[in-house]
Amino acid sequence: MYVVLMAEPTFSQFSKFMPVSKKDEVSAMRTLVKDCFIEGDHELVNNNFRFLFGLMGQLTDLLSPARARS
Repeated sequence: MYVVLMAEPTFSQFSKFMPVSKKDEVSAMRTLVKDCFIEGDHELVNNNFRFLFGLMGQLTDLLSPARARS
């Protein structure tokens, strides 16, 4: 089990994320995670496999309502 504690993205962090996500969602998600990371298992951020198949799926679920509002 891996755990990560992240801050809610600020308006400027989310604004930076949105245009990049339209071109390269993986890079945009990784940047957002690095910007919002507080503490936890760095493997979820630094390990490509764990990021793609662990954390990215969770972030997609969390960000879906925010994208619908924008």
